[in-house]
Amino acid sequence: SLLVSSFAIFMSSLGRKVLLIDGDLRKPRLHTLLNLKLEKGFSDLLDDDNNDLVNVVNEVADVENLDFISAGLSLTEPTVLFSSPRLQRLIDSIHESSAYDYILIDTPPSLICSDASLITRCCSTSLYIVSLRNVKKNIATEAVRSFEHSNNKCLGIISNSTKFELTSV
Repeated sequence: SLLVSSFAIFMSSLGRKVLLIDGDLRKPRLHTLLNLKLEKGFSDLLDDDNNDLVNVVNEVADVENLDFISAGLSLTEPTVLFSSPRLQRLIDSIHESSAYDYILIDTPPSLICSDASLITRCCSTSLYIVSLRNVKKNIATEAVRSFEHSNNKCLGIISNSTKFELTSV
């Protein structure tokens, strides 16, 4: 969440119009990082066609060109929401509006649930972020293989935390 929000702020500072979506419906954090409230958002758009995108998009204070959609308040199981054809329709409609240069979606860890792979199948590209400090290397390697197998549009892999062992000379 910290990495994707930092990337969104960076892209916005370059003059790109960015939409940041909190796709981690199980443990949403982006609203806290951006000092915003958790309110109607992504899950509500996926849960009910009557919810309108305009009503859930928030401008991020002090960051030009950055809009945000919180995880939302819907209590429907995330896997059900992400398995729905509504997800593809929603992403397509945002993309086709040409309102944003970049649409970034933060997802929960892929080792915990299938949400990330369900979301990324609807995206044009994806990045896999792995924290090698918190995950054993063999588990991370297997997760990356699984992710690449299920998502042939993976742009690359970023490690945001690694273990270094210092040895004396």
